[in-house]
Amino acid sequence: MKKTNETNVSEAKTFNSEYVKINFSINPIQTKTILFFNDSLEIINEAILNTIKRKVLISVMITNDKKMIDLNFKWRNIKKTTNVLSFPIKSKLIYDGYLLLGDIAISNNQVLLESKERKIEFNNHFNHLLLHGTLHLLGFDHETKKEELFMEKLEIKILKKFQISNPYIQSEF
Repeated sequence: MKKTNETNVSEAKTFNSEYVKINFSINPIQTKTILFFNDSLEIINEAILNTIKRKVLISVMITNDKKMIDLNFKWRNIKKTTNVLSFPIKSKLIYDGYLLLGDIAISNNQVLLESKERKIEFNNHFNHLLLHGTLHLLGFDHETKKEELFMEKLEIKILKKFQISNPYIQSEF
């Protein structure tokens, strides 16, 4: 694949589990992230088991702040980076027996920065954001306090099963 700038995808990997197929697209700069995708897959599989219990397909782009600024501005009219964006598919589309849920974009730069600031493991923070984005694809939101508490409770429950501590407890730093 020809690389013209740092936002081009240089590597793609597909991971499968009982309920989940995830297509990861990784920018050239972000390739170290691929080391823990099997853990990510199991966490998302658990989210599916706790919600819709059917085979799903999710596409994940791991990118940088520049691309996240572009995406955030294009889709939310916000001209700044963010750690995760979710793009759910509004209609019911099935491909090869999998329900297409949508796309998730994660800023590797933000995961690294936030994990350092919060003194938490990069992998754990990445997996939390991937789970958070997946729950958005499944229709969960945090627009109201009730929705926020329900979504956080589900995230905490799933992450705990994988020995990832509550991401909503602020550590002293």
